[in-house]
Amino acid sequence: MSMFNITYHLNDKLIHKESVFMLTLNAAKISATRQSSQKKVYIRISNIMDKPLSERINGKWKNIDYTKTT
Repeated sequence: MSMFNITYHLNDKLIHKESVFMLTLNAAKISATRQSSQKKVYIRISNIMDKPLSERINGKWKNIDYTKTT
């Protein structure tokens, strides 16, 4: 199982942070969406080293390939 850090933001303010163990990133997305189904809440999922993997903006998920950033 992998560990993911999930942060929830509303109006650029951190409202909740949690770490979860999930089999896949997709499972972490489903869990995070269920925790905050409001589209106005920005959700970011990162790995254990806080490298961003995915983010939800306006209710839509977008994967982030942090290996391509410098």
